[in-house]
Amino acid sequence: MMDKPLYIHRFRYHFSITKLIFWALIFLCLIYFFFCQAPSSSSTSTLTSRRVLWGGPDWESRVLKSARPRSRAGGHVVLVTGAAGFVGTHVSAALRRRGDGVLGLDNFNGYYDPSLKRSRASLLERAGVFVVEGDINDAKLLKKLFGLVKFSHVMHLAAQAGVRYAMKNPGSYVNSNIAGFVNLLEVCKSANPQPAIIWASSSSVYGLNTKIPFSEKDRTDQPSSLYAATKKAGEEIAHTYNHIYGLSITGLRFFTVYGPWGRPDMAYFFFTKDILKRKTITIFEGPNHSTVARDFTYIDDIVKGCLAALDTAKKSTGTGGKKKGVAQLRVFNLGNTSPVPVGKLVSILEKLLKVKAKKVVLPMPANGDVLFTHANVSLAQRELGYKPTTDLQMGLKKFVRWQAVMKYSYDKRYAKAVSGPRFECDKGSFELRFPITMVFNFFGKLFSLVFDGWSWWWDRITEDNVIRVLTTVLATTLIISWCAWLIKKSRTPPLPPGPPGLPVLGNLPFIEPDFHRYFTKLSQIYGPIVKLKLGSKICIVITSPSLAKQVLKDQDAVFANRDPPASALITSYGKHDIVWMPNGPEWRQLRKIFVRDMMSSSILDACYGLRRQEVREMVREVYKQVGLPINIGEQIFLTILNVVMNMLWGGSLHGEDRRIVGVEFRQVVGEIVEMLGKPNISDLFPVLARLDLQGIKSNTKKLVSWFDRIFDSVIAHRMDVDVANESETKKENKEIKDFLQFLLDLKNQGDSKTSLSTTQIKGLLLDIVLGGSDTTSTSLEWAIAEILNNLEIMRKVQEELDEVVGNDSIVEESHIPKLHYLNTVLKETFTHLSLS
Repeated sequence: MMDKPLYIHRFRYHFSITKLIFWALIFLCLIYFFFCQAPSSSSTSTLTSRRVLWGGPDWESRVLKSARPRSRAGGHVVLVTGAAGFVGTHVSAALRRRGDGVLGLDNFNGYYDPSLKRSRASLLERAGVFVVEGDINDAKLLKKLFGLVKFSHVMHLAAQAGVRYAMKNPGSYVNSNIAGFVNLLEVCKSANPQPAIIWASSSSVYGLNTKIPFSEKDRTDQPSSLYAATKKAGEEIAHTYNHIYGLSITGLRFFTVYGPWGRPDMAYFFFTKDILKRKTITIFEGPNHSTVARDFTYIDDIVKGCLAALDTAKKSTGTGGKKKGVAQLRVFNLGNTSPVPVGKLVSILEKLLKVKAKKVVLPMPANGDVLFTHANVSLAQRELGYKPTTDLQMGLKKFVRWQAVMKYSYDKRYAKAVSGPRFECDKGSFELRFPITMVFNFFGKLFSLVFDGWSWWWDRITEDNVIRVLTTVLATTLIISWCAWLIKKSRTPPLPPGPPGLPVLGNLPFIEPDFHRYFTKLSQIYGPIVKLKLGSKICIVITSPSLAKQVLKDQDAVFANRDPPASALITSYGKHDIVWMPNGPEWRQLRKIFVRDMMSSSILDACYGLRRQEVREMVREVYKQVGLPINIGEQIFLTILNVVMNMLWGGSLHGEDRRIVGVEFRQVVGEIVEMLGKPNISDLFPVLARLDLQGIKSNTKKLVSWFDRIFDSVIAHRMDVDVANESETKKENKEIKDFLQFLLDLKNQGDSKTSLSTTQIKGLLLDIVLGGSDTTSTSLEWAIAEILNNLEIMRKVQEELDEVVGNDSIVEESHIPKLHYLNTVLKETFTHLSLS
């Protein structure tokens, strides 16, 4: 036996030091993102799945699952709009915790950083609430949701918030707070049954009202801002729909809501951030140095009010858009009843953060803000049992504690506030805080992930010490890796020469699109055998005929195995087919079965009539469409598919099924072939295979499952028929069997050496369907296109056909050996096809 040349190696996963470097980089990146970065809004499979367009079985399944009540008999089914907003997130989580079915809806607009909203949505998803990404102005989406789910309540919290922003973008307030509200009410009034509606109004509707405290009976016809005007318009619109259509509607006027997961545009939120960053904060005062005060209300108190309003809401009295009785219409103030000056808010934050704020006091600009808010909640107390229990001191303490765990704004002063013990010395003081802070952060995040289910996010890091440590660790890792690589290189058997590459990536960035020209260029530099490193894989390129002969013929057994891509592992049912199965007894058995029982002369001769019939059927279909555009590739595919299916399991497609099912068959086959040929980063970096970054693995599984259902159905049907006709089968054992019948006989009757599993049967069937239909039809379609584009060649082909076949005859298989010119044209076409 001939010895293997020095540089001939089987294609294999190369455990080089690059793998160590790669893992080191991955580890450091994880550390960096854990301690220095917020999770990207586009990362993780849950965010990806959240952004998919609405519709489809998977989407509908998630909607129905989220809206299904659990653990609470007679639980409500609630649609929460603005579910990824501040109040919406807390209300949705509270409803789900007590067992109600909750479906969220949010458009994730850019009024403030959408990553915060997506973090909230991620939190809700872990709690079992699916947040549909869509707009309340999308009537089609709302109708789809109401068609899938019979909502008992709608908690409408979606709105364009903020008083000052209305001066920059007034249209967004009209679009969301008025048009969006009307669109939602239109869908609700047409629903059957109509849901009860609880919606978020605002304390801003009191506008220029000077009567204190604000009561629901006070006048609200003097709005001081466009935001207030749209909320007031919403209350009037709610009254109209209640009066005309019988919708049960409850409006809730929120008073300055604050707390964890709040809005970054709120004063308490950006004051905290700016104080920690030693930035100057602006405190406004009214005319004649009057105090600006707000009735700050903690989020937990607001949530209790929302749930009480929902639980006491009566059913709507209309159905299908028609009112059948007087419906409930209510408006409640939800506040804390204790206005606090903004200056006191800042003082509380200074104590909690242990940082003195840099303040500047300026007159309040004419931007729509009011000087004072104060809620009278006696009506809510009487009818809802509403009673706020959290004062501003306690509420801000909870907010700051939340920020400590979530690390929204990490800097030196903040680190000192949450962890850093100080040590005094003669020349001043210093803080030993970094290691303790890191430990605190790690266990804080671990605790909140496991026990609270909260996700974390924060601004870009500004702590120089962290960056220095990470840089040191990275540099040390690279140096150790380099030394280890040098040591291992001296012990590694020599590989063929090849172009230099980059760490981790190898030669990937330098490969040119025209492979044959690129490989020729490399062979001129490095010789007939060249090494390329593609990610984690070592590939050997052979350009010499003599070396190719050694690989493909002399050493065929050594190089017979293939390294399947991720998609091929799925289409081959885990390398259980004839294409990807490793060289060995099982593969040789499959090949023997295929050659002897599928491609034998007797089988091919027996199917001659079938092939002749299908070709003539195709000719008739083409003839019917003379003068019209025709998809010749589709016709060829359907013809070949019928022949293959008939040979495999005795079935074929005719009439309308031939067109409808055949087109779907071709589409699925084409997509599988595309998945098999698509470059996949998981094939080059196996450590990333589980992540399925390009979705190739999941898409291939869906496509193969389509074939799986067909194969399972055909096999089950055939086995049922065999059991029913077992006695007749024994009498007619000389009858010619189709290929599937032969395979099932081997499975049921074969010994340990010749028996087949169901998986192997399906793998072999899929090989034949894919290889026999797509490859052949594509090649023939290409050949016909090439002939049509070259009139001279087409003329010669026609002349040869006239001479061999005649004008009045149809081509038979016996004519093919005599069509020398046509055979040459096809061979030349296949050569160009393979190069392209």
